Amino acid sequence: MLMKVLFQNFLNLFRTRKIILQKGNRSPKGPFDNTSYSIGLFIKGSLVFVGLALLVYMMPQGFQAVKNIFLSPADEEVTTVDELPYVSKEQDIINLDQHNLRLILQAYNAGPGKVRASEGNIHYPETISYVERAFNLMEVSSLPTPYNEIIEEVSPYFGLDPHLVKTIVLLESGGESHHISDQGARGLMQITRSTWYDMTDEIGVDWSYDKVFDAYKNIVIGCAYLQWLRDSFFTRTYTSNTEA
Repeated sequence: MLMKVLFQNFLNLFRTRKIILQKGNRSPKGPFDNTSYSIGLFIKGSLVFVGLALLVYMMPQGFQAVKNIFLSPADEEVTTVDELPYVSKEQDIINLDQHNLRLILQAYNAGPGKVRASEGNIHYPETISYVERAFNLMEVSSLPTPYNEIIEEVSPYFGLDPHLVKTIVLLESGGESHHISDQGARGLMQITRSTWYDMTDEIGVDWSYDKVFDAYKNIVIGCAYLQWLRDSFFTRTYTSNTEA
């Protein structure tokens, strides 16, 4: 409420001179009076604007207040998967065999290009350890994270086992939503800038990368990436051992 009042006062300051001149209550008598009066209004308006900016910076609810002033209800952001414009190709959860699961885990850690170059068998010690730890975690019946409710909602939308997504969240960030890696990957599922924008295009949402620390959006993008690895990259590049 305070933010709206300040913003309205800022606009009113620039309307004041026009109203006064129309009523004839205070008309500048010459060019110097007119200039001084305009400068005074500009200074007053600038001070109000600076105060508004400081409130936005200091108050946690500041940004939301300004957003409520300028954005229409149609501009509100997606809060559930049902509101996403993207329709998943596979609503049923697909349980991957160990071969394809290993490929996806290697790709999530080292990148799909590295997996393809190594013909599906990366020899980096870090990636080998990552895959082993993932398989060990997936054998645990319950994986508590602070974001289980979100994971349980989002994962099936992309046809993913929530247990796999919880495993990756714990491996990538330890459940810390503001985690940043040495390589610059961010958030719960450690999303890079390029992957973020590739996946927002894929699922049809207009989310800037500064939303990467939002737990819900990070999990949505991470799940979209996992689905892309499963459906559009590795299942076309490799044949699983069980299908060979």
